[in-house]
Amino acid sequence: GAVILTFASAEPERAVLADDAIVLLPVAAVALALFVWRGRHAAHPLIPRGSLSSAPAWGSIAVSFFIGSALIAALVDIPFFARLTIAPDDQLEAALVLLRFLVALPVGAVAGGWLLRRVPAGPLTAAALTLSGACFLVMASWDAKSLETFGATVVLAACGLGFGLAIAPVNAALLEHTAAEVHGLASALLVVARMVGMLIGISALTSLGLRAFRSAVADIPPIEELCNGATTACRAYNGAMRDAGIAQLQAVFTGAAVAAFIAAALALLLLRRRATFSS
Repeated sequence: GAVILTFASAEPERAVLADDAIVLLPVAAVALALFVWRGRHAAHPLIPRGSLSSAPAWGSIAVSFFIGSALIAALVDIPFFARLTIAPDDQLEAALVLLRFLVALPVGAVAGGWLLRRVPAGPLTAAALTLSGACFLVMASWDAKSLETFGATVVLAACGLGFGLAIAPVNAALLEHTAAEVHGLASALLVVARMVGMLIGISALTSLGLRAFRSAVADIPPIEELCNGATTACRAYNGAMRDAGIAQLQAVFTGAAVAAFIAAALALLLLRRRATFSS
């Protein structure tokens, strides 16, 4: 909660972190330290000691955190981009744009399970998330007309496919390196890590995006200059504000790409193992 507040309460025109970060971040660190200390000394800890001691086990949790941080950008900001550009008055059309991303997720999940029979979890996850990260970088270059092209559909589908491909190998790596009696807890922690990643991710990326928006707005000429002396908004001024909104989303997509690439690197380094099943 303290970490989320650090980003959510920031003044984007001045900084990505809130002024209270000097207090909130130490509070978060102390809370985490107390949780770890309690787990090490309790007779019956919430997380049994040693259950996540292997690198692939805790590495899966870390990868899931960054997956959540990247995934939330797609779920929230793809429809936002559509509303800002091709569907300003149609929420359904904006939702259908997100569907181009979502429809590939289950396809990727099934394909990831099949590929796991032949490809180790680490390289498979890394390749999948690198694909999603690369797609986010493409999204970060989109302009007001990009969603009207077939190429945008390919990018959205490929991004969703990458996230789907990563589901099976991350889960398999975690379950293979934890004892059977803690599989339920381990699976729950994987989901919790992804949810926490989504919460912190949306806070951090939104703060980053708003900072980019404020910077872009500051560069817009006065409304009188753009609108030939008029004091009410005209097409030129509205277009400039739309472009500032696009700059905001471009910053968010860039941040999501970084999160996806971090997840890919962690997967390659920590989920080193043989294929889960034999052919």
